[in-house]
Parts: sequence; C-alpha cells; structure tokens
Amino acid sequence: MLANGEGIKGEINKMKKIYVAIGFSPLKEVYFELYGDYSPGAEANPTVSTLQAFLAYKRKKFTAGLQYGYQTHSGGKEDFNLQVASGFVVFYLKEKVNLFARLDRTFQPNPYGEEISYAPFDPTSPSTVFLAGLDFKVDSNFSFIPNIAYDNYDDISASDLYFKFTMYIRW
Repeated sequence: MLANGEGIKGEINKMKKIYVAIGFSPLKEVYFELYGDYSPGAEANPTVSTLQAFLAYKRKKFTAGLQYGYQTHSGGKEDFNLQVASGFVVFYLKEKVNLFARLDRTFQPNPYGEEISYAPFDPTSPSTVFLAGLDFKVDSNFSFIPNIAYDNYDDISASDLYFKFTMYIRW
C-alpha cells in the first residue's frame, strides 16, 4: 500500500509511506504475518522504518499471539531504534463476553513516549506494560470494554496505572 502516512490527520508533507504485509495460515489454527513500512522524512519529520512479525494460535475457547517489532528513526529529534515484544491471550468466556490480557515489553526508551495520546509513558526508560480487561459485545459491531493498564519502568522508581473504559464501534 502507498499512503500519506498521516492516519486520519491531513497530509503535512509530500512524501508517501510504503506498507507491505504478507500473511498466511500454515495450519487452520495458526496465522503468521510479516510486516514492514518505510516513511521518508521531510523537514522536521524523521525517516521511519518498521519491521515486525506476528504469530497467532486460535482454538474454540481462546486465541493467543506473539509479536515482535523493530523500528528505526533517523533525522528527527534524535536518531534511535526501538524494539518491542508483545504477547496476548483472549479467553472466550460466554457468547458475548471475552477476557483478555496482554504483556508488552519495550527494550529501549521511546523519546516520543509522552506524545502517545491514548497511553503516554515515560520517555526516559524501557518499560513493561500489563493490560487486562473484559469485552462485553452488545453485537458484532459494538462492545463495552472496561480495562486496566499497569506500566512498570526499568530506570525510574515510578509506575503508571490506568483504568479505562473503551467503546468499540464499527459501521
């Protein structure tokens, strides 16, 4: 895919972002995906490239997955690399109720950590994040999702605790 790379915001540069994803299921219960993207920098924006691998295993009562990502930033505030590993599990408790848990590990500090609007974190330390919650499905297009996230930092004696209530709507 070729896109402007700005998500839902207006385009701020003339450069384009290239995305490539290749996924396949070697077995009925297993899904594997390789992903990469490249966004050339312009003006104050860094050049960013991402590589990641994702593996999921689905059964009748649960789904579990692992993801590893590597990202490089050059030419912005500073040059840096990020590595993250993530694991998750979703248990299908009832027809419309799921329990989920996720563990994310960042191996380097992210200088842009404070700028993540939905879950800011300290930009000076690697961290481990634990997220858990319940997904109450009103129907296939609408869910109420109370959840909790706990961020534990390696290099500082602080942590973050978030209680959130997420609504998922698809139309």
